[in-house]
Amino acid sequence: YQLTPDLIVSVYGGLERIRGNRHTDIDPVSNNPRNQIGTAIGYGLDFSISQSTALFFRQRWFAFEDQSFAAERFKGSEATVEIKIYW
Repeated sequence: YQLTPDLIVSVYGGLERIRGNRHTDIDPVSNNPRNQIGTAIGYGLDFSISQSTALFFRQRWFAFEDQSFAAERFKGSEATVEIKIYW
């Protein structure tokens, strides 16, 4: 969403689902194939410094779980700051 000519606000949401079969990894404990789900939500700000330079801020929170592989569960967040210069 463009707030001003130089400032844009963005939002992000994601859902990822991965289902395996007998041809993918099989967990030796559960004897089941991959069964993964990941979620994420975030926001960002894009600020135009000049016609050829922009500054990008991003913040994202995420979680991931594989219901067949007990050790594959995590959640966290990430923040990035990026400057792009075009010529």
